Amino acid sequence: MVTQEEELRGTEQWEAKTEGFDRILSVALTLEKPRPVSWISEEARVSENTARKYLERFHEMDALTVAEQGATTYYPNSAYLRFRDVSHVATELDREELEKRVTSLSEKSEAIGEMYEASGPGQLRERVTDEDISTDELRKLREAASEWESLDYRLSISREALERYDQHNMSHRQQVV
Repeated sequence: MVTQEEELRGTEQWEAKTEGFDRILSVALTLEKPRPVSWISEEARVSENTARKYLERFHEMDALTVAEQGATTYYPNSAYLRFRDVSHVATELDREELEKRVTSLSEKSEAIGEMYEASGPGQLRERVTDEDISTDELRKLREAASEWESLDYRLSISREALERYDQHNMSHRQQVV
């Protein structure tokens, strides 16, 4: 368990070693729900004016979505996050590594389905409502459903990266030259 003192030390190091731009982007792209400028600026340890300026730029770049909930709030654009993940995987791995990753993730996903005799994570989550289920079984079902959802997401990212591999890498090489 991280103590409050250790957490404060880590935050101070993060602030000292990164620019405000990077801290705002880091905070904004990991939001799980829409947050106002004041909240993001506090988390990123920058002024509200600085946060507002960069958040608007990220919104113009389609990295963030804006909503009005009494105040203007920002949250990650899921299409941007998906594009970023696909691009990252297509850049990091070559075609053969991508094919191996797709095979490995498919096998792991299928193994969970066979182990629990289920067709998808949603079916596992439905079983959580069974009255006869023990607390231990409930915990195992929730963990398996979460792992399965994570595998399925990573599999979809890897498949898309493989489908777009040539197009992505040709475009990436042109940008580097």
